[in-house]
Amino acid sequence: MNFIIKHLRESISQYLILSGWMFVLCVGIRTLEAILLLLTTGQSAGQILLLNLEGIGFDVIVFCRFSLFFYPFIFLLYCLSTKAGRIVLKTIFTLFIAISTAMAIYFIMSGMPLDKIFFIYSWEEITHTVASSSNSSSWCYVFVLLFPILFLYLSFKKFSLHKIHYIIALVIFLTSLFFPWKVENLYRSKKEFYTAVNKMNYFYKSVMKGTSLKTLTPSQVEEMSQMLHQSFPQFSFSNDQYPFLHVENTEDVLSQYFDFTDKMPNFVFIIVEGLSREFSGNGTHYPSATPFLDSLSANSLSWNNCFSTSYRTIGVLPSLFASLPHGNGGFMTYKYDMPDCQSLMTILQRNGYQSTFYYGGWSCFDNMCYFLKRNKVNIAFDDSDYPDSDQNEWGLYDHILFQESLKKIDFSNPEPRIDIFLTLSTHQPFDFPDAAKQTQIYHQKADSLHFMEEEIPYLQLASFQYLDNALKKLITNYLQQENGENTIFIITGDHNFNMQANPVEITHVPLIIWSPLLKEKHQFPALACHRDVTPTLIAMMKQQFNIEAPTEVTWMSEGLDTVSTFRSRIFCPQIDQGRAHVGTYYNDYYLYQGKVYQIVNQDNTLQLKEIEDRNGLSAVIQNYLDLEIYAINHNILLEDKTSIFIGH
Repeated sequence: MNFIIKHLRESISQYLILSGWMFVLCVGIRTLEAILLLLTTGQSAGQILLLNLEGIGFDVIVFCRFSLFFYPFIFLLYCLSTKAGRIVLKTIFTLFIAISTAMAIYFIMSGMPLDKIFFIYSWEEITHTVASSSNSSSWCYVFVLLFPILFLYLSFKKFSLHKIHYIIALVIFLTSLFFPWKVENLYRSKKEFYTAVNKMNYFYKSVMKGTSLKTLTPSQVEEMSQMLHQSFPQFSFSNDQYPFLHVENTEDVLSQYFDFTDKMPNFVFIIVEGLSREFSGNGTHYPSATPFLDSLSANSLSWNNCFSTSYRTIGVLPSLFASLPHGNGGFMTYKYDMPDCQSLMTILQRNGYQSTFYYGGWSCFDNMCYFLKRNKVNIAFDDSDYPDSDQNEWGLYDHILFQESLKKIDFSNPEPRIDIFLTLSTHQPFDFPDAAKQTQIYHQKADSLHFMEEEIPYLQLASFQYLDNALKKLITNYLQQENGENTIFIITGDHNFNMQANPVEITHVPLIIWSPLLKEKHQFPALACHRDVTPTLIAMMKQQFNIEAPTEVTWMSEGLDTVSTFRSRIFCPQIDQGRAHVGTYYNDYYLYQGKVYQIVNQDNTLQLKEIEDRNGLSAVIQNYLDLEIYAINHNILLEDKTSIFIGH
């Protein structure tokens, strides 16, 4: 008994002394974070100080809970060997400090706390992201080593504990158990939450978050499919063992707006990195940074309430061009194991089209190249093809990308084309030509409009002014080429660059369809989703040019909604920056983090009104999520892998 009491006292004493030095280092890490925030953001010093003071409290709570779980193992080790117990304890605390420091610096560099993307990205993707996104000086990296070394130095200092120290520690440790884990709703914005939150706890929660992988029997798949089919009565499903397969019945709603020739049109998709309705178009939160796109939108077919399917770029290609489910972590995450699927490219290629992807960066980032090759899309080039061209950390500047792309296109070729552009210059760290001048221009615009917002991301929004000018030149030059007038341009964003916006704003993107072939312009207030685009274009091409197309499809979409009044009939599951399911637009509802909201149009602005889940909508969405993971993992999107593409 005396043996146990002796080691209990010794281990607790050592634990509390090291915990005290841990607290000192936590304050140091938060101080470093506050300094870096002051150097790299426009936040006020008072706000940064307050958020990091609150953050120290969260750090203490997380550490206390971690300690209560971990201490029994240390005590047992002390009983076996006091020396081994001390070594292991100091090692774990040192690693804790090093990892905490690294995560704080990552947050400053990326604007986001580290999440489970760490386990999803390859090492090449991680280093590429960190090197490309850094907006802080290299000197801060020394603290990843300095703080742990300082802790080890302090840990050898002699320190005597008194009774009052044990009482204070006991109160703190026990009090930590009564604080709630979910604190995000206590903050006005994600920016404030991300600053205050303990970065290690955020990482842990991200890793643990997500839909569990379930082992399903054929009878369970059939039962769950029947439940899914009852929730989507607008589709005529074909086979309960292929949950999403149904008869294609998308209505052609676009032909009436075009004056087509006898030649099939060229399609040009322009996906703008970080483009959002928060600052592009009418009714924006910030003064619009895209005057050319605004004028184009006013003379086009445009959807003011369009949503992307992902907080990261990984979701845009599968959704926009194939209306595909995400599966576990995003469709492109499956790399070589992507299941057989239909896409706009494969269908139109069978009808004489050529498709090419133009991107100024590393084309295999997020496994884009694997998805494109699987859909027989030619990758024109990436930044490795132009090592001497002007570019930032991510790749070619957008105007260079557009210039070089036009040189590669054979406009004299009579075969119709799909040209896909994905831009880069509006990605963090927002390095673009004439940045100072463009920032000044946007600053003057905001001042002239008497915009009194406390914090305006001038540099970020100025980058979209640069993109807007480059985009104007691209379209102008395109129209001057042979058959340029027979081109349909589809312009959208992948997500909001501002990951600290609210959930609606993060995925609220423009969707513009413009062409010299348009005979009528129209702005549609109904909700739309990236997953609606491919079904709509295929329906138009079937109606106008009698193309061969699948008679059965897997897309859970009725196509773009062109009614003149506000309504929502979309189905738009979304994944967050950690590639976990985060929310779903389902008809008149938005389901987000376990809550159900009714979508309301108030003064032409989307509002979410929380309601009770009386209709079991959460169960409907969970059933769908389980089925989409199972369907992708077992390659059961399509029943007939050879003939399903072409109607018979």
